[in-house]
Amino acid sequence: MGLARLYDRLWTVGERTWTLNLAVADQGMVSGVNFLTGVMLARILGLAEFGRFTLAWTIITAVNIVQQATIIDPMLSIGSKQSPERRTAYFSTVLVHQAILNTALILMVVAGLVILDRLAPDWGIGGLEWPIAAVIFGFQWQEWFRRYFLARNRFFVMLVNDGARYLLQITVLAGLLMSHALQVSSAMALWVISWAALVAILHGFLCFGPFRWSRAVIAEVTLAHWRFSRWVLPSAVLQAINGSIFFFAAGYFYGTALVGGLRAAQNLVGFTHILFLGLENTMQVRAAQAYAAFGKPALARAMRQLWIWGGGLVSVLLLGFCLEAGRLVVLIYGDQFRDVTFYVYLWAGAYALHFCNMPLRIAIRALECTRHFLEVQILVALFSGLSVYPLIETMGGAGVLVGAIGCYLIELLYLLAVLKGKLFSSEPRRHSDVVMPQPGGASRVRSNAGE
Repeated sequence: MGLARLYDRLWTVGERTWTLNLAVADQGMVSGVNFLTGVMLARILGLAEFGRFTLAWTIITAVNIVQQATIIDPMLSIGSKQSPERRTAYFSTVLVHQAILNTALILMVVAGLVILDRLAPDWGIGGLEWPIAAVIFGFQWQEWFRRYFLARNRFFVMLVNDGARYLLQITVLAGLLMSHALQVSSAMALWVISWAALVAILHGFLCFGPFRWSRAVIAEVTLAHWRFSRWVLPSAVLQAINGSIFFFAAGYFYGTALVGGLRAAQNLVGFTHILFLGLENTMQVRAAQAYAAFGKPALARAMRQLWIWGGGLVSVLLLGFCLEAGRLVVLIYGDQFRDVTFYVYLWAGAYALHFCNMPLRIAIRALECTRHFLEVQILVALFSGLSVYPLIETMGGAGVLVGAIGCYLIELLYLLAVLKGKLFSSEPRRHSDVVMPQPGGASRVRSNAGE
């Protein structure tokens, strides 16, 4: 009996380590390829055309935030709790949700780009309607499948799916970088990204499994997702606007070359995203478990540990980028990007504040007080709307980053004030899953998410 228990324990530990390593390897591959994609495109396209690509990608990122809030986040939270007999019907319903949302977003973006081209014809963004639409289709469907496999604990399939897209994408871009015969444009780069995603989408459909749904399940799942995302969706829309307004204002007043320089500097510092995402994904689960088991003191302790240890590591990385900024910019991008070195310093300050906000956001989610995300985004939107013109008019590209630092600072101060009352108050704990006793000894799980 002792040997059997030891074998079971070793098997469990080995299985957890294996799946964790697959998840970490997958995230490292995705983040690393995204970093290299930015570097290659900056060298291939040049400063002005890379700025045009950046404006297009800003639109894609803003649209993806809506998918994250309405489809991905609810699926990861609710889908992982489904009983085995309900999983097929649940995920089939979410697949229908994804198809409807993706189609609606593509139509709205294409219509919006036609209007944008008339308002700012110098950007040349109007010629990118269909490449952008293709990337939205490919990116969102591939993202849905990778998160679906994550929710089903199919880590190896997720790794293969991401590999099919990202390794193909970086291989084609590397070929374009080494080839001098082709004149690469933003449209061509967007088509490459969308074509690589199509391969992963085909793999995703082949590995999805049986499709089963009913009207009752659709109504039930739709209501559950709405309850989850009713606060997150409006805050996500505001976050998308707040994150793009300074970039678009800079492009409007100074042209796409400035936007390209800002993006190149951000991409250099943005290499820390690998660490950011790894810490946030890990600590979100641990913080929720600590709060559920031991209450607010354990949650506060977990947040302090993340601030101290994670903050120390991030500070060292950002300081290293700042000390070698000039050399790194020229080495990675070439001489034409030398003038963006100053932006690296400002991006490092913005990312430092961004990391300081991470433990606060994790704690808010653990406490299930997502309404405060909407409140803080309203404050940030007011600041952005009032400050965007004077900052960019007087400071140019630096005004964009001063605005970003201001937005992060408002978020930091507001969430600190909120958590001061939440973490150190005498309110009872809230649990995402409360077991409700039923007649006959059965139990039902009630979700409080989004309340």
